[in-house]
Amino acid sequence: MGERFSSFTYRFMETDIWVGFNHISKVSIDEVKDVVDKKCRELHQLFKDYFFISPRFEYAFEPIEVSKEAPQLIRELSENSFKTGVGPMAGIAGAFAEEIGKTIKHKFGLQELVIENGGDIYLDVSSDLRVSLYAGEHPLSNKIQLLIETHDSPLGLCASSGKFGHSKSFGKADLVSIACKNTVLADQYATAFANMVQDGEDIERTLKLASDIPEIYHIAIFINGKFGIGGKLKVAQGNKKY
Repeated sequence: MGERFSSFTYRFMETDIWVGFNHISKVSIDEVKDVVDKKCRELHQLFKDYFFISPRFEYAFEPIEVSKEAPQLIRELSENSFKTGVGPMAGIAGAFAEEIGKTIKHKFGLQELVIENGGDIYLDVSSDLRVSLYAGEHPLSNKIQLLIETHDSPLGLCASSGKFGHSKSFGKADLVSIACKNTVLADQYATAFANMVQDGEDIERTLKLASDIPEIYHIAIFINGKFGIGGKLKVAQGNKKY
């Protein structure tokens, strides 16, 4: 990120995030880190308490309906799971990234921030930003850069892989990346579409399915040396836009 952001990493239990915010802000890294720590612990407690009430919610691979009395974030995960067809917890990393991002932006009035949580990103930027897609041993890994323009922001950019990482995937893709305005939705769709990809022949069909969903701003699929991309986000290379 060069000189654009002040940044730090933060770890607590399963959470391992990178936080970047505009360096011209008068707020210190320690101040931001304290708020991130407080919010992260609050979110962990919220889910711990809810898992005690509903243990099935934590491990389900299919959508689960919850009561109107459930916490708002639990309801959001549940409601989006019925759109995506995966278990609600497939959106947990995206949920943490967005909730933490919105909290520190509101607290400190930040102009720009990027929250990366295990490969799932919430970003809110005031000038264009390039993001490289890491796809393990795929020949195009880190060679495809997405151009996130200001009118795309804020945005959730999430990924799922059948070959690396801790998240459960029933597919075999090196990487499937998805962008949506809602980071929970992006995270769940990344899981859903990655589950569909077993070989290179699935790329075209999967891109077509994604193109029919208006909430999806971007999809990229890397598998077995093959690659496909679709959506509204531009690909950047050098000083050119494609």
